[in-house]
Amino acid sequence: MVICSNCGEKNDDSAKFCQECGTPLTKDLKITKDEKNGHKHYIYALTTIMGVILIILDSLGIISNLLLVPLGLILTMGGLIRLFPKIIRPKAILIGLIAFFVIQNILFILSVMYIGHLSISGQFSIFLISILISGSMAGYFSGKSYLNGCIIGLIIGMVYSIGFTMDYYSFIGGFMTLTIFGLTGGLIGVVIFRKNHSYKVLD
Repeated sequence: MVICSNCGEKNDDSAKFCQECGTPLTKDLKITKDEKNGHKHYIYALTTIMGVILIILDSLGIISNLLLVPLGLILTMGGLIRLFPKIIRPKAILIGLIAFFVIQNILFILSVMYIGHLSISGQFSIFLISILISGSMAGYFSGKSYLNGCIIGLIIGMVYSIGFTMDYYSFIGGFMTLTIFGLTGGLIGVVIFRKNHSYKVLD
């Protein structure tokens, strides 16, 4: 497969002229499909790295801006989805993110109603439970692959660990704890999916 450098049309390897625009497909002008995809992968990787940097800058308090985290998440998710379309499932991630928001708010309301004022440790416990459940839901909708479930659960934990990062210590502690709970939730979700769809838990 040869791609015309002028119009982007796909042509047979033996073609001497582009069937769309007529441009001569000389050796210097030929772009293979793999080369074109390679260029795109560099762009997607750079986009992902830029997104992660923005999130870290805000999480550590180096640069504080309300737009940094949303922009960082958009860039990171957009890059990862393009780089790993078979692993990063947008539907599963979206369900996990929404589930966390709903579960966390329900638990918070119930806790305030029955317990009253919540300490920092109480709020963090709600976060952990919410991450575990939402990670499980994301893992379930990621399918039967343990790799997919782990990575998507990890992403859920990473996204919401941002709320507990105010300095280097909380960044390391909160990030590690919540991502581990997200990963565990993702694994649980895949196990449930396999049981419900008659797959072996281990194969």
